[in-house]
Amino acid sequence: MSSFDRRTFLGSVFATAGFAAAPDWLARAMAPQDPAVPDRVPHLRAAAKRAQANGKPLLVIVVPEDRQNEGVARSQWLGAWLSHGGASALHAVALAEIAVANVAEVKQVTGAVVAGEPHFALFDVARLGERDAPPPKPTLVKCELAPIWSFHRREVDPAEVEAAKGKVRAGLDKITAALMDGLNRHGATVATVAKASMAKLDDAQKERLARWLATERDADAALLTRMTAEVRRAAAEFDDAKRGRVLDSLTAAIEKVVVKQRVPGSRWELAGGCGGPDYEDPTEEEKKNGLLIGCGMGSVPPLCERFLDFWAPGI
Repeated sequence: MSSFDRRTFLGSVFATAGFAAAPDWLARAMAPQDPAVPDRVPHLRAAAKRAQANGKPLLVIVVPEDRQNEGVARSQWLGAWLSHGGASALHAVALAEIAVANVAEVKQVTGAVVAGEPHFALFDVARLGERDAPPPKPTLVKCELAPIWSFHRREVDPAEVEAAKGKVRAGLDKITAALMDGLNRHGATVATVAKASMAKLDDAQKERLARWLATERDADAALLTRMTAEVRRAAAEFDDAKRGRVLDSLTAAIEKVVVKQRVPGSRWELAGGCGGPDYEDPTEEEKKNGLLIGCGMGSVPPLCERFLDFWAPGI
């Protein structure tokens, strides 16, 4: 259940007793309102600049207008995908610079018009900001996302849990396949991105990367993530044992730099009770005013418990 879902639910609960029965901060939070959408534009603009600086395409997770149905499905499926999609998913993601935005914000930053609301959009932003440069043409990626279903954990059979995990993993594999297809259609292959990224490195960075590839010592997670394409290209020439170690180190670096940090334009939220929201990195005010009610309601499926909040305050 998203933070907006919980607001709706709790609003109906406290309405019967009157808002005076709730703390002032909760009454304000639960009062009828249009929740403010945070300004993701600075985060998108910064991601576009990183893409330019690193010789990569810009990969946008597109935020839908429908917060309740499509919004919940995307937040939970794509959060599960980044957290549990495995090496193939992360090696694909790191071929680009990732950010979260809606189609209006994409147009504001890049000038590009995105038709509909695809799950991902890829952009070549190498000329973004140049005078007379045309808006980048987007490559759109649509995925097969099944509706998120309620999963009641109380006294559930372990076999049922494993079956649910298998169902989710099958969905995550489809997301990875769709993004890989989109990267290929966009021309963002390992070879092309490796060449463009290497051209952006200075001599000292090239030396550090070459030394790590030779010795596998003193890994720089940020540099490895930035140079995902070149690491993958180089790894293809190693023997099986070294290739496995190098790619495992690359996966760990991407997890540290991308998955364990905020995805620009969103925040990580954790599934809990009916209150919240339960952010992974709460502010001091959120810690002070936090609310968690263990009401036993249906929960999200296994592997979806850590998900992306596209509308969180403090992005």
